[in-house]
Amino acid sequence: MLCRNETGGPNVDWIWEILRYVAAWGGTGLIIWFWYWMFSNIGTF
Repeated sequence: MLCRNETGGPNVDWIWEILRYVAAWGGTGLIIWFWYWMFSNIGTF
């Protein structure tokens, strides 16, 4: 927690929270979309 000031301090903490939130849901959605796309292609073979 000592290096927090290097990233801009408490003022940008909310930005990192949003980025982590978006990255988590974006990654989950990407995995779901990838599996959906793969199974769709398998169905066409």
